[in-house]
Amino acid sequence: MNELAYNLPVERVFISPCDMQDDEKMKEDVCRFLSETLDVEYEKVLEKANKANRKDETIQKNVEEEVCDKIRAFINEYNEKIAQENKDLPEREQREKVSCIHFASGYKRYYPFKTLASQVIGFTGADGDGLYGLELQYNEQLKGTDGRVITAVNAHGEMMPTKYETYVDAQDGYDIVTTIDYRIQSSLEHYLEDTFHDSVAENRVCGIVMEVDTGAVLGMATYPAADLNNPYELDEWSLQQLAAYEPDSEEYTKQEAELRLSLWSNKCISYLYEPGSTFKVVTASIAFEEKATTDSDTYVCTDPYYLDLGGGQREKVNCWRSGGHGTITFRRGLQQSCNPTLMQVAAKIGKYKFYKYFRAFGMTEKTGIDLPGEFTSIYHDYADFFITELSIYSFGQTFKVTPLQQICAISTVANGGSLVTPYVVSKLLDSDGNVVKTYEPKTRRMVVSEEVCQQVTQILAEGVATDGGARNAYVRGYSVAAKTGTSQKRDKIDEELGDI
Repeated sequence: MNELAYNLPVERVFISPCDMQDDEKMKEDVCRFLSETLDVEYEKVLEKANKANRKDETIQKNVEEEVCDKIRAFINEYNEKIAQENKDLPEREQREKVSCIHFASGYKRYYPFKTLASQVIGFTGADGDGLYGLELQYNEQLKGTDGRVITAVNAHGEMMPTKYETYVDAQDGYDIVTTIDYRIQSSLEHYLEDTFHDSVAENRVCGIVMEVDTGAVLGMATYPAADLNNPYELDEWSLQQLAAYEPDSEEYTKQEAELRLSLWSNKCISYLYEPGSTFKVVTASIAFEEKATTDSDTYVCTDPYYLDLGGGQREKVNCWRSGGHGTITFRRGLQQSCNPTLMQVAAKIGKYKFYKYFRAFGMTEKTGIDLPGEFTSIYHDYADFFITELSIYSFGQTFKVTPLQQICAISTVANGGSLVTPYVVSKLLDSDGNVVKTYEPKTRRMVVSEEVCQQVTQILAEGVATDGGARNAYVRGYSVAAKTGTSQKRDKIDEELGDI
């Protein structure tokens, strides 16, 4: 129940140009003051002030109370000054008091933690409608409805008796309660920032913390992120990237827009990557479920390893370990992240069964999370799925998924075999704090058995506790199951080979 977003009272400052046309001195003084106080170009204010027949010209929206207080003080002081100047003059020579500056009450969204959960929460536009994240996804529930006064006027535009008036009360929108845990989210973002700078990442970093049994997202972040109170301003890192371009050039403008969009974009759901060896958790689960191997079956790993394509053709696939692992059990091969071992096991599973489970683990569909902008994965159709694809898919390459798809697949093994739907909103509350709607966890389907999940988890935990590839995840006093993953990037053309 930490408030991540709430409304602040603000006002729209507007002028009535028709009330200042007879006093050029007042017009100039008012325009200059509003320009300086509201940080609006003087020429733009003056242009609006010169629209002689207008009664309402907005100078600035969402002006905070203390700024409006300064404007009110200016009006009072200016009027007192005019009163002093007028007191000894005949009535026909007295100047009019300032009556051309007006205020209209309203609200604007305020985000007390600025960048916290930035891409998840999103932000609103000047009209109060959501533009990104939860603000957009739940805009209809959040915004409520405006009140109205329906009245009648005669042919001259004059108000008719009040018996013709109808009042429609405004209705508050709902509050939404998220699954985000403030402490977990803060910790996640702290370590993502460290990771970003330590690794000199070129395309941001992201992370997800999810409750594996329910799909409740406890933390989701991308770094760098926008300050939600000033979403159009670039962060320091983005400004450094922008400095490489000539200001006011076409390239500068294009890059500025791209950097701004990247700050708003939730990489966890709108970015595709090859999951690499983290996918071996899925391959191992399929193998045990289909009894294609036992954990003690042995496999031979050489470096390079040659994949038999049939017809005398072979394809070279390297193991990360120079010289290979030699003869190794499947248990050991999974802990050491041995590519040839997983490839041989995938051949035992067969392409039909492997592809069936690949789909069952959610690799070919969106997760259904209650956030906008979720991407669709890239993968081979079954008609194009051959021995090479089967082998390379076994260790998580040549297909692309979102980080959220991957954590859902891994959570399936962690929770005992259920593919869950991730979600960020747990309930809706009315303005009195009453629960209007509760969002219950959803299971999409059972994928593998609980026994298989326990077996895979135990193997991974043993690897962390001993000399496995994920041993850096060891935490004394805890049982930690983990799998590392490194993937080749195939997004750019290789200048030497000429392929993608």
